[in-house]
Amino acid sequence: MSTREKAVFLTGAAGYIGSRVLAALAARGDRVIATDVARPRTDLPDGVAFYTADVRDLVRHAPAVARCGSIVHCGGISGPMLLADNPAELIDINMRGTTQLLSLAAAHGMRRVVTLSSVSAYGDTPEGMETVDESAPLRASTVYGTSKAASDLVVETYHRLFKLSAVALRIGWVYGPGRVTDAIIQPIVRSAQGEAYAMASGASHRLQFVHIDDVVAAVLAAHDAPSLGQAAYNINGRDTVRVGRIFDLVAGQVPGVTATVGPGPMEGVETHGVMSIAAAARDLGWTPAIAFEEGLRTYVDWLRHNRY
Repeated sequence: MSTREKAVFLTGAAGYIGSRVLAALAARGDRVIATDVARPRTDLPDGVAFYTADVRDLVRHAPAVARCGSIVHCGGISGPMLLADNPAELIDINMRGTTQLLSLAAAHGMRRVVTLSSVSAYGDTPEGMETVDESAPLRASTVYGTSKAASDLVVETYHRLFKLSAVALRIGWVYGPGRVTDAIIQPIVRSAQGEAYAMASGASHRLQFVHIDDVVAAVLAAHDAPSLGQAAYNINGRDTVRVGRIFDLVAGQVPGVTATVGPGPMEGVETHGVMSIAAAARDLGWTPAIAFEEGLRTYVDWLRHNRY
């Protein structure tokens, strides 16, 4: 059996991105062996085998990986707001989990490994650098960003030294239906339902959101690409938007919004230049399909009837 005919090994299958990647793989007929520390909240699609395990559980993962031809690694800690009080555990989950999967993939001669990284690996964009491509230095300013930057370097090492076709996708601010952790948009909408929300500063801070559907499409594109031109790609939306503009757009759509934002940049949040997505378009054939203001409009409509 060729590696292309084998199953896809998917970690983080119960998470925000992973659950949607799972659905997308199953919908197109791929066989999937999926894992996470908890079962997905919805029923598993037909043709999906699932088991519960920590991403670092090498003993449990090794037999499953041996039956697969590729890995999509969505597992691990997904943002700086998680495990902030336990940095050693955060680094161990993200780095050791990634490294062990890369080792298994190399041992089995896998066709492709796709890992999910973050633009947090770059840290604050240096002064004078208006556009950030994948050659920019990794200068993470948080423990989470450091874990992603270090994991990306491990991916690059396996790509270069062991000829493993592995790639890290550096993803920006993901938004869309189903995101449980708050990312500015949700609490603005909830303020119309009587939940107070105020940001002391941030109106001028520029963010580059990417819709969950575009992220899933990028993961599939990276998994399917015949070859990879480099070991990391920025995956982001086309548009940058000031936080104050987001407040105004939501308030214009939802009557009764009471949320407020003060002037200046967001405190404790990295300042990024525009993330270039040219390499992903060139090598993976991927470009985001959803413009931010349209995606925001449909997402806000969703949030008016759903908690997240």
